[in-house]
Amino acid sequence: MRSLFPGALPVIADNHIHSTFSDGQDEPEDMIRAALSLGIRCLCFTDHARKESDYIPTYLEELEKLKKKYRDRDITIGKGLEVKFIDEQGNIDFNLLWAHRIDNLIISFHEFPGEVYQNKGQLEFKKTWFETLRGFTRKHLIILKQENPKLRVILGHPFSMWLKLGLFPEQNEVSRLIALANQAGFGLEINVNPKHRLNDEYIQLIVNSCSIISWGTDSHSCLELANNSSSLLEARQLYGGIKSGYYDPA
Repeated sequence: MRSLFPGALPVIADNHIHSTFSDGQDEPEDMIRAALSLGIRCLCFTDHARKESDYIPTYLEELEKLKKKYRDRDITIGKGLEVKFIDEQGNIDFNLLWAHRIDNLIISFHEFPGEVYQNKGQLEFKKTWFETLRGFTRKHLIILKQENPKLRVILGHPFSMWLKLGLFPEQNEVSRLIALANQAGFGLEINVNPKHRLNDEYIQLIVNSCSIISWGTDSHSCLELANNSSSLLEARQLYGGIKSGYYDPA
């Protein structure tokens, strides 16, 4: 298919999309076809999962079939999941048995520690947010990386919960997150979805300073992918998205 972005970067990647296997509106193959028409050449599915999710075997089998079907169509299809933090110890709602079957694992703050802000205020919320990440890196991330050395672990839409609660991170807080990510070896997502996007200054700071970055639209439909893909391309061009440590789905 003809790219809608002539003269674009050699590889345009979207490492964060959802399908009907979780809360998306379109089938995986429809999302692939949309990506091809939009000039996206790497696409990683990251449907929401929990420990008890029973759809994962079928989901992974379907993605394997699609990888084979489209292997000659100039697109790389990655298998991923998005899971959430559940407590201050850094535990995640994820069955570790699936880790060896996927390329990317996005871990996001979705609900916890939102209640901390409601009950204890801004300072305690920020403290708990960072402590959750530290707890994850001290135990769970080490196990994930030791048992699955090829797995790429990404913090999804950093500070999105902060923005949702009306909190704007300071530059030193963004730098603190980058330092933690670099030290522990997990990636930070630059999410171009308007619901999650950081300001230009902080995106540039992450691009310049973070060892591993991942770009994503967090799209839940072909229409949303079309609407967000131009922002993805513009951000990659504006902030210099090709750099050492950047990865696309394998």
